[in-house]
Amino acid sequence: LLAYVFLPVMVFAQLRKPSTNDSLLRFKMLAVAAGQGVLIGFLLSDRYLSTMQPLSFITPICIGVVAQLAQSSIQDKRTSIFAACLGSGLALHVVLGLVLGQLGFSYLLLALLYTAVGFCTLQIFFKFMASDYAQPTHIYQYGYFCAAIYCQALVFFLLGGPAE
Repeated sequence: LLAYVFLPVMVFAQLRKPSTNDSLLRFKMLAVAAGQGVLIGFLLSDRYLSTMQPLSFITPICIGVVAQLAQSSIQDKRTSIFAACLGSGLALHVVLGLVLGQLGFSYLLLALLYTAVGFCTLQIFFKFMASDYAQPTHIYQYGYFCAAIYCQALVFFLLGGPAE
């Protein structure tokens, strides 16, 4: 309950407060993400999936890198941005799954859920980016992080079995 409810709500409340030091805020987010990762790792340590799980950081890295590299050719074409960023993330997940021999149902489901979370995050970001309701970018980053851990928990508790 602490890892999935109280900690995300407390951190989101802190992120909503105005801050003058952006780098300090990002380091706090890093510390919270590490602490939350330890708590969730402990919770999921007694469950296993039939295949390894995809690396959850691949989708946000692909979004960031591909958006920067393709910015000059894509410009303001929203569907092209989505296709390039999210398609590259999903393709990298599938290629890694094939190379490692771990491409199973749970692996594909998690990769698709990470891509869906990335899509929703980008959609919300683009919707509010130029409006009066714009939030600092770290709010969207933390939203992606929380949604990704909820997807991971869903897959582990639905498809995971007890560790032996």
